[in-house]
Amino acid sequence: MEYTYYFFPVILLILFCTGVCLFSQNADRSEKLDSFRRLLWPFLLFVLFIRLQKNIIMLVSPAGLLAYVTGIVIAFTFPVLFHLTHRGEPDGYLWPGDFRFGSLVIVLFLFLADVFSFWNQPICAALLTGTEILFLVPAIFHLCYFVYYRECINEPAVQALLNTNKLEAKEYVRLISPKVLFFLTAIILLLAGVMFRINLSLTTGGVRTGVPVLSLVMSIIVMVELFACGSHTIFKKTGLMKILVQARD
Repeated sequence: MEYTYYFFPVILLILFCTGVCLFSQNADRSEKLDSFRRLLWPFLLFVLFIRLQKNIIMLVSPAGLLAYVTGIVIAFTFPVLFHLTHRGEPDGYLWPGDFRFGSLVIVLFLFLADVFSFWNQPICAALLTGTEILFLVPAIFHLCYFVYYRECINEPAVQALLNTNKLEAKEYVRLISPKVLFFLTAIILLLAGVMFRINLSLTTGGVRTGVPVLSLVMSIIVMVELFACGSHTIFKKTGLMKILVQARD
């Protein structure tokens, strides 16, 4: 029965590889194969998590499912919105950065859920929820931008944002309907509340016999790979960050 849990990384790997194929149609065969190869590392970490996890039921717990949903949303938001904006036009952008980032986010939150479940305190659920919301901020911002402007964020829009001073920003905020701001705030608070309720279930489980040191170490390793590897930082290779860097340059 335990071996059935290995279907989770396999299914997610197939999903992310399918995303690479769909949204990197202009990539040649070698580029796609390289993208698939780079996606193997996060899912090998996923397999490692299954091997280390004594409470294997966490993989199908609400908190585990929340980790999957968070990573999938982060991975697919920019490619899908870009595709909807430029439908019928040549697609010259490649997406391995977004899918690698999203896949590592899944692994990160699985390890963090294991770490935070050690302490039976609501503050742990709040910290995990806050971290997940922080990771989702770029996707939420991009979705709001798409709904408001009916297009994916682009380099001129980012340049305008970077060149905006405080006075212009205040004027822009005033032009936004209070109903829109209230609705957006309510959605974010509702999302945070649901995620907190889900993560709270982690702190009400069985008693842990020791600090999950390996999960803590693996969480740090994944965080370093996501944000602190210089030019190899995966976050900088996502679509939104590439546009931000190009606009700044």
